[in-house]
Amino acid sequence: MLKGLRTQHEVAVLLPREGLFSDRLKHEDIRFFSLPDLTKWSLPAVLGLMRRERFGLVYANSTSSCSRIAFVAAALLRLPFICHVRAMQWHLSWARLGYLRRANAVIAVSKACADSVERFVRPDRLHIVHNGVPLDEFGLASDTNGNGLRAELGLSEDSFVLLGVSHVCARKGQEHAIAAMGLIAESVPTAHLCLVGSLTREPAYVARLRGLARELGVQDSVHFLGFRSDVAQLLPDADVFLHSAIADPHPRAVIEAMASGLPVVAFAADGVAETVAEGETGRLVETGDSDSMASAVIDLERSPDARRRMSVAGRDRAESRFAAETTSRNVAKVISEVLEGRKISPLTARKRSIKT
Repeated sequence: MLKGLRTQHEVAVLLPREGLFSDRLKHEDIRFFSLPDLTKWSLPAVLGLMRRERFGLVYANSTSSCSRIAFVAAALLRLPFICHVRAMQWHLSWARLGYLRRANAVIAVSKACADSVERFVRPDRLHIVHNGVPLDEFGLASDTNGNGLRAELGLSEDSFVLLGVSHVCARKGQEHAIAAMGLIAESVPTAHLCLVGSLTREPAYVARLRGLARELGVQDSVHFLGFRSDVAQLLPDADVFLHSAIADPHPRAVIEAMASGLPVVAFAADGVAETVAEGETGRLVETGDSDSMASAVIDLERSPDARRRMSVAGRDRAESRFAAETTSRNVAKVISEVLEGRKISPLTARKRSIKT
């Protein structure tokens, strides 16, 4: 998104510390600033930075505590403020999100996500911009060797590979995917479930998942691959993408799967239902219904023609609705409308923005 935004605006990023994200920013030659942290005690440093660099707009990339600090700084300097909501927020109170009422614009990544914050936001200032992915980084299985997962795990060519990509945590519902595998394995003995994602967020949950796999007798068919930076290379070797999240505002992983030509089987939770077209790019089942998830997978295993149709339709849907360029263009439009809708002072005339 930042790469797209800087075609219209001069962009800089403010980070709490440096790490993988700052390394990527350096690689893309995107200017950034870092502070030891972004808490209320950092406010004087944030204000000093904004005054010195003469930024014209503050754009918060989430509703975290960092974003509340950004809002306070913007308000004190009388700068326009935009907040991008990327999580379901039904559980948060006015004490936590009431500041959104004062935002010049709020961008939500899906209608479901927008619904979860609409009580805090003026209706004319709430926008929906779906997430997008860089399509050129994801190729169809027919365009690649597609032998990464099978070779790595020593699986035969006739294995039926299910792939899930997300942090391994309760919200992502991997217990439902493993429960489904207990049923899938009875009908499709060659099925293997590969779970890609960090295993360190909720170690107790990971231990529970391993125990469930043993209990169901599928421990040899469920593979925990941990965090990976080569997901784009793993996707083409799978047969079906399995997304078991029980709450998800708008999953990029599902878009990446569709961009790679994978049929998706997922729970129809939140923004997932806005991403997958039921019966066209995959199958949507009731959230938490592991039996229906298993049945959908078994049906697709038995229907190669349906998988091929969904592969083409999924790539087309990703290209037409969820390209990174489309997301950047729509976010840039909101930024421009905010800047053009207020009197531009000498301080803001440079159209520079800082993203936190």
